[in-house]
Amino acid sequence: MRFTVFLSLCLALSMIFTPLISIKTDSENKNPQKTVSVFKNISKKDNSKITILRSRTNKKETLTMRDYLTGVVSAEISPLYNDEAIKAQIIAAHTYALYQINAGVTLTDDYRKHQGYISADEAKEKWGDNYEIYSKKITSLTDEVINKVITYDGEIILPAYFAMCSGKTESCEDVWGGEKPYLVSVASPGDKLAADLISEVQVSEEEFEKFSGLKFEQAPVISLDCTPSGGVRTMTVLSKDFSGNDIQNAFNLKSNNFTVKYSDNTFIFTVTGNGHGVGMSQYGADFMARQGSDYEEILKHYYTGVEIEEIGNK
Repeated sequence: MRFTVFLSLCLALSMIFTPLISIKTDSENKNPQKTVSVFKNISKKDNSKITILRSRTNKKETLTMRDYLTGVVSAEISPLYNDEAIKAQIIAAHTYALYQINAGVTLTDDYRKHQGYISADEAKEKWGDNYEIYSKKITSLTDEVINKVITYDGEIILPAYFAMCSGKTESCEDVWGGEKPYLVSVASPGDKLAADLISEVQVSEEEFEKFSGLKFEQAPVISLDCTPSGGVRTMTVLSKDFSGNDIQNAFNLKSNNFTVKYSDNTFIFTVTGNGHGVGMSQYGADFMARQGSDYEEILKHYYTGVEIEEIGNK
């Protein structure tokens, strides 16, 4: 029981930084760019350094790729997760960084824009007495897979990831409107076992009126148009449409997979999952790993039709 509570706490803390890329508002994610030919031209030397913009100081900082990846993983996923799930996360984070760099994007450590990242000092503050154990684990796993990337048809992919879903991931097309053949809906049954899968948010009538510009003289008629995985495309209230993403952002819901009822002048949102739902579920990856799947099986499950390749072997 203590382990379960602690695991949930670690996951919650990691979500401060994620959407993981856990609840993302990243414009690059919402409008996926055309996949670019980068993999064939990357050498191990080219992959050694990375420059990011630190949100606390608004200054650029150049890091080794190794230090960057350990910092991303320290921010994005619980160190209590299975080794194979963490390796899958490292490879996804690495691939994401290379994809954005090649597209001319300056990466930040702001999870709302790109991937979360924390320094060693910030990790010490986050983990306290467990820092040495967790840091050693993540660094060792990073060293195992640091030159691996995810490709589709020979090109680096945009590997979206998030915390947990309803049991089925979303397709890129349903959530962001841009089709990616490797970002399609797949089963993620382990997510249904998450202790914090369901959350609830109550929004007063006054709050909703302020957001929507509507006035309620009686209980409103509400309807939802949802994706096959349960994400809300459109919420209609008194014949006015709102996107599920807008509702999620306006009321700080963990995901846009929700149902809603109106009672006693209050909108009650019951939310499933945490994050945008596209790509790899971190919780689902950990479940797969605990059932015996390795990182390659995990990545190939969540990213359809991809290969895991090594930089410098092309």
